[in-house]
Amino acid sequence: MARSRLLKKCWKLIPPDVREERGDKTLLLWQTAPAWAAVTPEVLAFLEQLDGTRTLEEVLTLSPEWMAAEEALVERVRTMQGAGLIVEADTPPPRLRARPVFALLEQLTIDGMPEPDQARDLLRAAKKYAAADCRLILAGFKSAPSPETFLEIAAFGTTNGFSVRIVLDGSPMTENTLKTLKKSGATVLLRLEGAAAETVDIAQGRGTFAKIEATVEALRERQIPLVLLFPPPGEGGESLKARYRLAMAWEAVGIRCVPCDTAGLPLGDPFDTRPFEKTVSETVLLVQEHPTLLKFTAHDPVAALAARIENPTSYATCPAGFSSLFLDADGTFYPCAALRRPEKNLGSLHTENFNFEQLWQSSPALKAHREKMAQCPAGETENCSVCPLRLWRLGLCGLEGCRSESRLMLPPERCAAIRRAVLDLLWLMADYPEFASTAGGIC
Repeated sequence: MARSRLLKKCWKLIPPDVREERGDKTLLLWQTAPAWAAVTPEVLAFLEQLDGTRTLEEVLTLSPEWMAAEEALVERVRTMQGAGLIVEADTPPPRLRARPVFALLEQLTIDGMPEPDQARDLLRAAKKYAAADCRLILAGFKSAPSPETFLEIAAFGTTNGFSVRIVLDGSPMTENTLKTLKKSGATVLLRLEGAAAETVDIAQGRGTFAKIEATVEALRERQIPLVLLFPPPGEGGESLKARYRLAMAWEAVGIRCVPCDTAGLPLGDPFDTRPFEKTVSETVLLVQEHPTLLKFTAHDPVAALAARIENPTSYATCPAGFSSLFLDADGTFYPCAALRRPEKNLGSLHTENFNFEQLWQSSPALKAHREKMAQCPAGETENCSVCPLRLWRLGLCGLEGCRSESRLMLPPERCAAIRRAVLDLLWLMADYPEFASTAGGIC
């Protein structure tokens, strides 16, 4: 809308669903847009004057400070009006915006390695439905016929526009393999059971940590990007700070802590890992205490959650099956690695005349999964339907709320802790907007 029209109209601020003060700022959150903002007392006072009884031009004249900041305030009104947070007087209250059923493919994970021709055909087909920065995670290095064959597929993915990550366990590699790895353009996800040598050696075999250190040195010498891949932090286990310290010492580009390690667990079983919201809260406190750690967070699920909070209309819920797929070592597709269950079998790569387009667009199993996830928990219970943080809370791993076979997103008993973690994350994003913008993963 033109500036002159903005100034002549009477605008009304939609009352926020959440208001929380911290220091010299107030956090405002609207469920209907959905949107959020952290504002100073001066901006808050200005917004509260937008009650539909005066034109924007008249409101600005109420304070010399507002007149001096006219350009910035008019631009804020323009942005909030575009988001549906400020409306013309007498406009009916906004309704919750519809959300897409599924988005473009943003992550394809392949565990094991299909035949090279099959792999290339799959990537060509998937690319038609992939986002520009779609991540390709290859986890079948040891099962490949040879390291060179595996890395050829990685290079093919890079050439075709995928952002390729290769999962390795730190085993020694030959000089030729290292050269081929460098040429592939892939980032290495180095799997570790912990940040301490003792932890790694107990879990992965005596002397493993020393071998991994040698591999890290070889990667560093060739300037191959490295991300340290950890299991979820456990109760009473090592701190996240220790993991970040190791990333700094090894000159890694970041760390990634798997959000929910539940592969193979029957639905309804209690999880033996720390709830993800605790990892969110610890990450928030750690980054607030040490802002220099921001550059190591891009590949972590907490940063991915921040990105989904920043743009919550991108997904109907957690991205499993909506913008991500997992291909198991036996050729079976699932929404994600944690949902390797018979009822989530989406089809097999080895089926005669396999067609990726049919799987992605019209698979009955995938359609049923999307519909079930998109319906939950909106209207599932009274508390969920009126929760102002519902869309943000849905950014967490869908399997985390798993308590029955009929619903994957039943509201967990940890709701209060999750709400607090999301609000704390919003505060962190207000102080460090780059935390969300640099996210390099979707979960």
